[in-house]
Amino acid sequence: MGCALCGILNYLFIGLIAFITYKIYAKLFKPLPIPKLNTKKYWGPDEEPAEGDSTEVKSFQIKASDDQLKKLKDQLSDTDFLRAPLEDSAFHNGFNADKLKKIAKYWRDEYLPKWSSQEQFLNKFPQFITKVQGLDIHFIHAKPIDNGKLKSKRVIPLLILHGWPGSIREFYEVIPKLITPNDENDFVFEVIAPSLPGYGWSQAASKNGFGSLHYATVLRNLMLKLNFDKFLVQGGDWGSIIGNQLTTLYPENVIGYHSNMCLVSTPLSHIKLMIASWFPSKFVKEGLEDFHFPILPQIKEGIRETGYFHINATKPETIGIAVGANPLGLAAYILEKFSTAVHKDNRSDPEGGLDKTFTMDSLLDNLMIYYLSNAFQTSVRIYHESFKRSHTKQKIDRVKCNVPMGCVRFKNDLHAVLDWALKDKFTNVVHSTYHRGVGHFAALENPDLFYDDFVQFVRKI
Repeated sequence: MGCALCGILNYLFIGLIAFITYKIYAKLFKPLPIPKLNTKKYWGPDEEPAEGDSTEVKSFQIKASDDQLKKLKDQLSDTDFLRAPLEDSAFHNGFNADKLKKIAKYWRDEYLPKWSSQEQFLNKFPQFITKVQGLDIHFIHAKPIDNGKLKSKRVIPLLILHGWPGSIREFYEVIPKLITPNDENDFVFEVIAPSLPGYGWSQAASKNGFGSLHYATVLRNLMLKLNFDKFLVQGGDWGSIIGNQLTTLYPENVIGYHSNMCLVSTPLSHIKLMIASWFPSKFVKEGLEDFHFPILPQIKEGIRETGYFHINATKPETIGIAVGANPLGLAAYILEKFSTAVHKDNRSDPEGGLDKTFTMDSLLDNLMIYYLSNAFQTSVRIYHESFKRSHTKQKIDRVKCNVPMGCVRFKNDLHAVLDWALKDKFTNVVHSTYHRGVGHFAALENPDLFYDDFVQFVRKI
């Protein structure tokens, strides 16, 4: 009798352990189904109109008023409040005030006097605005150039997505390459480059809960509205996260997804990274180990450089109001990222390394988009809305996706996930490359390399 009871208890104990093990697996590791979102949810102000979204697609051009330009010039003349930086501090404490004064002077005395030509440059591609889920969405629509080679080429629709604190300006050097037929490829691209909702002239959501999953849904619906039911997706920064989620939510619409910031954040991916750190040569090709390891210095660097992330995610309205109120604040907060996100050693450069990588006009073009559209306050909301508990309850990175995926890693960018972990989510990784000498804003830093890598991916699919 006693032995029989012991046997029953043993079976119960084994069953309990199995049950707990399964619960842990299901909670942390089990693949999840595709979440179902309301693809028609209204995000505009007030109540949804009975007639729904208009079918109209309106032409748009960037245009600054005389009053805006005069106000900007006056604001750029007021630099007396800037205190001298600590001696030899360079960019270690944040944006260097001496460099900011130089930028303000150039912006006021050289850039603004030629604004008409810069405005013309920013309008070089056809731009439009249309209503999607109650929001005005602004986008570039650049069709292939007929240079005598177009007739023999396949035209592939491409949705290309920027992030924060970038804008559509990041793509101005690469779009001509994408839309120009050449002898090397039997395809060419028709490019849709939207301003993310709340960025540039794309309207921000008026209601709570508009996180990156909903950005993805709006942008997929934009493509459907433009009669593209099959298209490529490319993205970096938030554009990568949104592109990842768009591809996962709507795989039937995506031909292939290419990312220059490949992220998968799950308990299993973190475990795999720790295991790989002990045997890096088993998981990364020789000579590329430093892209991923050692882990601790990369964690330390991440902690040092993500203060902005925490404040954007917790107090977006506070920082949005404070920074958006003055072009010098806008320049310091945004351009600091165009310094340190390009290379961490730029912290030791009194000029922030800005002039080594970018033209000042390209940086000011990006700032002008934020300034003229008054979009900074709404642009940072994506951090808060996307990391709410209610938004992240469905762990999208644990939803498997079989769409062809390409990952390009740039050495000076944020830490990228290993293929070993990436393939847990994207089960059809067809392209995985590594490049040195480029950072976070790859399309603007090195458009040739960015284009070449993307084209290599497209050839494979």
